[in-house]
Amino acid sequence: TPTLSILIRRENEIKDFKPVDYWKIEADFGGFTGEWRDKSGNSKVFDTNRVQQIAEKLKGRTGIVLNVHRELKKESPPHGYNLTELQRDANNQYGFSAKKTLGLLQGLYERYKITTYPRTDSKYITDDMVPTIPARLKAIRNDSNRNVVDRLLKSGIQPKKHFVDNGKVSDHHAIIPTEEPAPYDKLSSDEKKIFNLVSQRFFEVLSEPSQTEQVVVVLMVNGEKIYIKSSQLIEPGWQGVCKRTADSTALSGSFEQVRNLRKGEKRTVKNTSIVKLKTTPPARYTEASLLSVMESPGKFIEGSDLKESIKKGGLGTPATRADIIEKIINTDYVVRKGKELIPTEKGFQLIELAPKELCSPELTARWEMALSEIENGKERKERFIQDIIDSTR
Repeated sequence: TPTLSILIRRENEIKDFKPVDYWKIEADFGGFTGEWRDKSGNSKVFDTNRVQQIAEKLKGRTGIVLNVHRELKKESPPHGYNLTELQRDANNQYGFSAKKTLGLLQGLYERYKITTYPRTDSKYITDDMVPTIPARLKAIRNDSNRNVVDRLLKSGIQPKKHFVDNGKVSDHHAIIPTEEPAPYDKLSSDEKKIFNLVSQRFFEVLSEPSQTEQVVVVLMVNGEKIYIKSSQLIEPGWQGVCKRTADSTALSGSFEQVRNLRKGEKRTVKNTSIVKLKTTPPARYTEASLLSVMESPGKFIEGSDLKESIKKGGLGTPATRADIIEKIINTDYVVRKGKELIPTEKGFQLIELAPKELCSPELTARWEMALSEIENGKERKERFIQDIIDSTR
């Protein structure tokens, strides 16, 4: 019921949404383009007359560079896969349902023994597993990933805290390849897709951070501020491992021009353009985005103690979330339309009829808190069970 209720809340937000026109102003300096913003840093204009006035005020005028801020940003590799995150990526990339992904992963684990235990909520491995990494890399080496594997083996693997943390592994560690040689020729097309996701994430977590140079320039043109933001990947690192980014690190022309601007320099607005847009309703949930909310439903909960307790489990567990989603679909409370999950009339009726307490993640949070107190000897299990009996009556 809390999961269905989250979908219905979003559907109501979409139904109640009224789109509003707004405009943005772009200033072309020849070689690079900037965006007009007001004193609060907001680029949206909701008045058509005002937007025309600002555009005319900028056109053909010469501005002065007020500020140039350059920053080199490092982005660490991602964490390892837990089940929920793998299900999210498989849904985003291939449209697989959470249940299908779990089924394929279960086969890779049980039948072929080439991935580790799937029903895990941890994104980390333990120290004692680090010496096994070279053997795991060799087991998945094939023609398509040979260069990546050889480079990682040659570099001397020293995984960092984003992947190795004994304190963040409870019953099971992150999903990674095993030391069993991968029989690529025996895998089905869908099994290969899931195994490739696991392998690619394994390569990424073992790679170096990526580095991006970011430049933000502010110009004052006839009393109005224009912002230019440009960035370029300097060191692909983990982002270049699976060709998420281009191999070339040569600076693009527009980035080079923005990067070379200096404070006090003058530039003329060659032209202005007005872009008309509409405010958009929130997006419907896909299985990927619903899994994220089920994992961390804190925003639907009042009270910091309850928010904290729900972090320990969320709605369902990695092992049961796929079944929860399938259940509300199979019972016709929700339908799949492409990747979107849309509540049915029957789903709306259920949430209208069900006690409000059963429709909120707060109930799960309260139970999580009580179970934690039982575990720590602060609460008696008999009282917890009696409370559930009483509230059910």
